[in-house]
Amino acid sequence: MKKVTMALTGILCLGLVGSSATALAQKVTLQTDRWRVAAIGEETQTSLQIKNSAQKATKKEYLKKLEALDEKVQSMRNAASTRSMADQRADAEKSNKLWDNMLNEIYGTLKKTAAAGSI
Repeated sequence: MKKVTMALTGILCLGLVGSSATALAQKVTLQTDRWRVAAIGEETQTSLQIKNSAQKATKKEYLKKLEALDEKVQSMRNAASTRSMADQRADAEKSNKLWDNMLNEIYGTLKKTAAAGSI
């Protein structure tokens, strides 16, 4: 791109600013703009691919955490059938607190990674 800019500068400095030189300069400028747009598009596509792969990894991570939490809560419920009512209530409160903490963690991650206004 520097060579193209230098060529345009050279044309203008030599006083070759006739109709054909002006048309050439416009074509070169148009092509330079196209190259810039293509480069920006490639950078954007690459950054989106990286972001999507990171989001997929995060999603898989949280799905594993949620499955583990669900198994833990189910085992607490299964064990609760032989316990007193007070113990069952305490287990239910503990279960609710575990789910609340997990949902807060997911929400915090979403707030950090999501675009503004999308949540």
